Amino acid sequence: MTDPQKKQSWFYRFNLIIEKYSPDAFVFAVLLTIVVLILSQVATDTSLEASVIAWGNGLHGLMAFSFQMAFIICAAFVLAHTTAVSKLLSMLGSLPQSTNQAYILVILCTAMFSLLIWPMGLIAGGLISKEVARNASNRNISVHYPLLIAAAFGGFIVWHMGYSSSIGLAIATQGNPLEQQIGEIIPVTETLLTWWNILTIFITLAVVSVTIILLHPKKSIELPSTSENQSISNEIPVDRRPGIMGLLEHSRITSTILSIMLFAYIGLTFYKNGLDLNLNV
Repeated sequence: MTDPQKKQSWFYRFNLIIEKYSPDAFVFAVLLTIVVLILSQVATDTSLEASVIAWGNGLHGLMAFSFQMAFIICAAFVLAHTTAVSKLLSMLGSLPQSTNQAYILVILCTAMFSLLIWPMGLIAGGLISKEVARNASNRNISVHYPLLIAAAFGGFIVWHMGYSSSIGLAIATQGNPLEQQIGEIIPVTETLLTWWNILTIFITLAVVSVTIILLHPKKSIELPSTSENQSISNEIPVDRRPGIMGLLEHSRITSTILSIMLFAYIGLTFYKNGLDLNLNV
């Protein structure tokens, strides 16, 4: 894209504003904390000392939830980089035959992963965007790589409507922080699995798909290079120490045993309690 074209593109100018002024997630959280602290002093009669103590005590109350979220993210990262999932993403990335198909595929794949495991949507969404761009480049399909990433984030926005919804699962969990205020446990059959929630997912993804397609640059522009030939399914060699411990650390024996126990636990839980989806499960 030439300089005059850049200056005339509202999409380009908007992108510059977002890059310049959109804060990092951590910075955003700290800024919100400061805003709430200021509001507590301006709008309430709470002392500064009491506000700081309440904030610190609140952090302790989030320890269990924070570990659950951290564990989900780590597990999703590992799952996204397994050979099976990497091959699946490579296969899916080779399917689009047109520009619109490329965008829609990224949106739908990210949405499906997000509904199952929300951090999986973020991780797999980026990986499949890269794979779609690589295949599109090889087939001379016109795609805008930054817009593919936007499509991935667009598919991610339905995560809270699916199986890994933090709020939906939290209020279905015995002893959750909101149980006393709500007065009961709300099962997922009354939230996540309702017809109106499922309908909302389809409508949201349809709106996102149309929006991304309309945002595709109409003019001839210089697209980012996607000439990298390495597939995401390539494995990285890992050094292994000798002996039985090295074998156990890098074999599927230990992870298979753990997986069997986890699936047995989940199966028995559902058998005894029904479809009792909650944050712990």
